[in-house]
Amino acid sequence: MIPYFFFSCQAFIPLMEQNNWGRIINISSNVCWTVAPKVTHYTAAKMGVIGFTRALATEVADSGVTVNAIAPGLVRTQYFSVKPKIV
Repeated sequence: MIPYFFFSCQAFIPLMEQNNWGRIINISSNVCWTVAPKVTHYTAAKMGVIGFTRALATEVADSGVTVNAIAPGLVRTQYFSVKPKIV
């Protein structure tokens, strides 16, 4: 999952830096900060997006480019029928 974010940003950041302006918005999930069974792979991937976003935001901050992540909450479905414990 992370390579897609990386390669997309790698393609567009030079143009954004050249214009001294740009906005990158990544989509993650707030499941990163909760404990839910059987979603370890999903949690790790979404936390990777958060880490990538924070690192990239620091890297390009002086060039007028902002990098943020939206982390919506879980949608109660049959798969997530039990409310996860918050750590």
